[in-house]
Amino acid sequence: MKYLFVLSFFIIHSSFAAPAPGYPGITPTWSSAKKVQVGTSVHDFKQNPESLVWYSMATGILTETYFPTIDKAQIKDSQFLVKTSNGELIDEKKSMIHTVVVESPQLVTLINKDKKSRFQIAHTFYTSTNKSVLFEKVTVKALVDGLDFFVLTNTALNNSGLHDSAITKNNQIEFYENETRLRLSSSVGFKKVSVGYVGKSDGYQQLMHGPLRHYSEAVDGNVAGTGQINIPNLAGEYTFYLAYEFNDNKEENFYFGDFQFELEKKQFTREWDEYFSTLKIPDNVEDHSLYYRSMYVLRVHEDKLNPGAMIASLSVPWGEEVQHTEGINYGGYHLIWPRDLFHVSLAALYSGDRDVALRALRYLKRIQYKKGQWNYGERLISKLGAFPQNVWTDGKEYWGGLQLDQVAYPVQLFYHVYMKSNKDEQKKLKEEFKQMNVLALDFIQRYGPWTGQERWEENFGISPSSFSAAALALILGTEVYQNKDWKNTAMKWLHRPGDNIHNWTFTENGVYGDGEYY
Repeated sequence: MKYLFVLSFFIIHSSFAAPAPGYPGITPTWSSAKKVQVGTSVHDFKQNPESLVWYSMATGILTETYFPTIDKAQIKDSQFLVKTSNGELIDEKKSMIHTVVVESPQLVTLINKDKKSRFQIAHTFYTSTNKSVLFEKVTVKALVDGLDFFVLTNTALNNSGLHDSAITKNNQIEFYENETRLRLSSSVGFKKVSVGYVGKSDGYQQLMHGPLRHYSEAVDGNVAGTGQINIPNLAGEYTFYLAYEFNDNKEENFYFGDFQFELEKKQFTREWDEYFSTLKIPDNVEDHSLYYRSMYVLRVHEDKLNPGAMIASLSVPWGEEVQHTEGINYGGYHLIWPRDLFHVSLAALYSGDRDVALRALRYLKRIQYKKGQWNYGERLISKLGAFPQNVWTDGKEYWGGLQLDQVAYPVQLFYHVYMKSNKDEQKKLKEEFKQMNVLALDFIQRYGPWTGQERWEENFGISPSSFSAAALALILGTEVYQNKDWKNTAMKWLHRPGDNIHNWTFTENGVYGDGEYY
């Protein structure tokens, strides 16, 4: 039999309600960076954003989710647990066969199959376009009786899992830390709800050893909430929805109306389709859907409260091994590198989205160094005109290395936007970004071709990769602003007899191949 459930809530009274034991839980970590999908509603920057939620998916489940900016994680992961009639507990992330089905450029369905073919679970995620809510459409196909399904959500509010709290309230689960709140609800309600400390008293630990007990509160630790989905434990097909509602103002209430789940999904899809229709597709691209999906992924990575701030990735590298530490706000890849910002902006520009590149330029202008210095032994280098190694969306510096290519790429991005503009636009661009470009090019001329770190952020010296970015920036800057000194410097680096890029970086006795390479 097939069942479709609509929004209804059931308040379950329990004879046992108490604070969870096991404070503060095990040391929290992040999730896998092997993402298969990321998402948010599209935003055109012509009005204030109404939906400020981003999500990622990996290993068959929902992983890091961000709110209200793209660099502030709020959920570590959310997955299903299945308990059979004989007491076996099945972990959706670790114990099932994962398949990804691309429904459209902006939507995928995760299908997780039981290895013994007793059931499967399908998940489709999307966000509201006018509220900070993440929706999860779930379809369970149970082929045998006696299966109970539970959702287990582990938060990492405000980019850390160390000081989260959780309570059960009105047959829902609420998480909070300072001003940030998250409410998890089900369109069919829950048979039971419980909160606990991860690795000690959370739903996973409880179900491993018995039934789910109702712990009503877990405070100031690594917490998780568990809800038993209110569907029959009989064979059949059941479709329902989960809603993850975010709020960063404790004075404001959550949304209490009925969600129009399928309407929200259609709106999410329609607005992205409208964006795709504005893009330019190269003549030699046959798979338009894949092209749109590529642009979707790139476009998703822009913050909505800080226009032009596009992070490197909605992930934490080797996240499963990265432990949260008191006092450390770990950035992972959800930071802005000028290098990555250049590449994403260039892709958008040549796909017909000039506005993305222009917003990126204005963001780069905002974060360019105006003061400070680097200290390399006896060599003190003024930061004036350079760009940070990477920053949070608000422009605050994260790591502080000097990477010469990241000083050059903003100039190159300007040049590309300039060449894709008409004469009136070019005139305005030259004026708007003159100070940014001149300061950057003067910096390169003074301190290049040396770099504190090369493109892989490891070594000091002269790197062919960093060198090429810097030399090209000097040449392009000369073309726009007619300062021949910049180009002359680049030509010396390239051709000065016995003292040029080839002498500096080409070896004839290397340890690889025939020993000759840059």
